Amino acid sequence: MKKRVMIANYDPNVLKQQEKAFEGLDVELKTVQNGDMALTELNQFQPDMVLLDPMLPKVSGFDVAQKIRSTMPDLPIIMLTAVYRGIVYRTQALSKYGATEYLEEPISIDELRATIEKYIGLPSREIKKKKKVSSKKR
Repeated sequence: MKKRVMIANYDPNVLKQQEKAFEGLDVELKTVQNGDMALTELNQFQPDMVLLDPMLPKVSGFDVAQKIRSTMPDLPIIMLTAVYRGIVYRTQALSKYGATEYLEEPISIDELRATIEKYIGLPSREIKKKKKVSSKKR
């Protein structure tokens, strides 16, 4: 069964870049561009993970994360930001707003993909590489 991932980001160009991290993975993506849409689609789409920008219009990504956390305590929420940088924002996102991960841009597609795979239960390419190497040694 395909994993479902919702990406919430106001910038269509960033959405396209983030979608690249999912290429080749067996996932169903839903993209939204504001906080209201994220909250509406959350109940309809039932994602296995949310990739969230804190600067969403209408309802901020921080508030979206907090609302998600109050109703879906185990849902992985990865916040990805180019604006809110530093330990203060990271600490608030993780403790006050309930984010599972807080990543700062710029971030490589490989690093983003590894984080995604970690939370949706897909084996990362690094694990696959290690398994291939260890099986060759036997």
